[in-house]
Amino acid sequence: MTTYAWTSPNSFTANTQNPSINNATVLASGLYAVVLTNSNNCSATGTVNVTINPTPIVNPIATPTAICMEIRLH
Repeated sequence: MTTYAWTSPNSFTANTQNPSINNATVLASGLYAVVLTNSNNCSATGTVNVTINPTPIVNPIATPTAICMEIRLH
């Protein structure tokens, strides 16, 4: 059996193979490290740099306007 020990910014820790952070913010950006240890007590370390971009703010480009049509009766 292999165990996982993740550490990263903001005091995040996890012990699953593929951890996730719900509603992550830019504060979760940084270097994530994991130590894998197998049943023979052999271990390996890996790191990955993660960048979380801020949520974009959407502003309307145009304001809806009324459309008037001219109707001619013959």
